[in-house]
Amino acid sequence: MSLTSCRRFINRAKRENIKIKINQDYEKFIEVNSSFRKKKGLNPSEKIETMKRYGTLFSAEIDGEFLSGIFYLEDKNNIRGWFGASKRFETDKEKQKLIGDANRLIHWEAIKYSKTKKIKQFDWGGYYTGKIRDEQRERINNFKTSFGGKIITQYIYQKDYSNIYKIAMKLYKLKEEVLNKL
Repeated sequence: MSLTSCRRFINRAKRENIKIKINQDYEKFIEVNSSFRKKKGLNPSEKIETMKRYGTLFSAEIDGEFLSGIFYLEDKNNIRGWFGASKRFETDKEKQKLIGDANRLIHWEAIKYSKTKKIKQFDWGGYYTGKIRDEQRERINNFKTSFGGKIITQYIYQKDYSNIYKIAMKLYKLKEEVLNKL
């Protein structure tokens, strides 16, 4: 997808009168997020108190109906996409297209918000670089790059003192190594 087509989708969302709200629809987002994560087989996500304390919630609605939301972790220098959810699994093809446009508009508004606040780095929350072909992750990469910008390498470190966690991480890494060798 190109920058031109991304702009077209954003403009279509504006013509459809999709409204973007900032830090307003926590309860609606949590409700949609819970359903969204169940359908994708994911664990529950953050609590409202954590979201209010550490980030910014952008949500999209049309005619008062909540469509989607994206939560970003934020500090004075960085904003990072953490997780998002939408009603795309609960609706028809036409509404799914509208939700896709709404998501692009959310990200665009988040980028503009970041510039207004003079935040130095807008981080999409990762870019798949694995050796194993993964069409879903590659589509997400295409979505992210359609906005322009540049890909940079960052390293994330974490320290956990839990022995159970250490064993689980070793097993996970072993599984990844085996899959990468296939």
